[in-house]
Amino acid sequence: MKPRIELKKFVNPKDPIVKISATDGLVTCKEKTPIRDVIKLVMETRKRRVLVVNKNFKGIVTVIDILDYLGAGQKGARFRNLGNPANKIMEADIPGFQENETIGEVLIKIKRFRKGGYPILHEKELAGIVSDFDYMRIVNRKLKVKVRDVMNRAFFVREQWPMLDVAKMMCNGPYRRLPVVEKGILLGIVTPYDIIKYLSDRKRFEWFRSEKARIGDIMVRRVVTIGPEKDVFDAVRIMKEKKIGGLPVVEEQELLGIITERDIADMLKL
Repeated sequence: MKPRIELKKFVNPKDPIVKISATDGLVTCKEKTPIRDVIKLVMETRKRRVLVVNKNFKGIVTVIDILDYLGAGQKGARFRNLGNPANKIMEADIPGFQENETIGEVLIKIKRFRKGGYPILHEKELAGIVSDFDYMRIVNRKLKVKVRDVMNRAFFVREQWPMLDVAKMMCNGPYRRLPVVEKGILLGIVTPYDIIKYLSDRKRFEWFRSEKARIGDIMVRRVVTIGPEKDVFDAVRIMKEKKIGGLPVVEEQELLGIITERDIADMLKL
């Protein structure tokens, strides 16, 4: 069984969720915003999700929704062009939390829902967003828990695999960052953002289904990693500093696993 740490060691669980949620710098669009403009927002801000708002909160478009629509998932059957509106691909059934709900109450719910980000609402109006990352970043001291005790086995890909095949894995499974490995050695990492950036730079969105690029052509080679014997707080510190959601766990260049923001949020208990 993986270790569990009491939430109250870092924050009062009865405090309102707005105390730890993000309320500034939210990236938003309208329901009728063209998908091409949503993609531009993702590229400009490097955010994983865009909140769809008219007057009230309507839904979220994630980088996975974009890959899905471009041809890597079921939404690709509806692909016509990038002028289609954001509401064609947004997730509208995202659970939202009222701003007066407590940090402890929301922790229980996000462990049940297993989504990436959740709107914080003032009645029906958007007031902020909370994610696993927000719970991870409240960890502010050494835990005396090693990374190896929290990490999970990493699903990895190989550099010669086609980009489209890897995008399909991201859309159809729980994997959002995939280490690129050869003979056990970590060579790089690829995320949905990297694929979208490649397509955006070359204006090849409409040709994604036949794109022949290999993952080795687009992967990030300078990977931020962590060792298995490090304290989990060291992983928290690096992820906060680099603004990333996961770290491959490496020893002498060999990939042992991966630790993510969700793994650390899952450690917290009431």
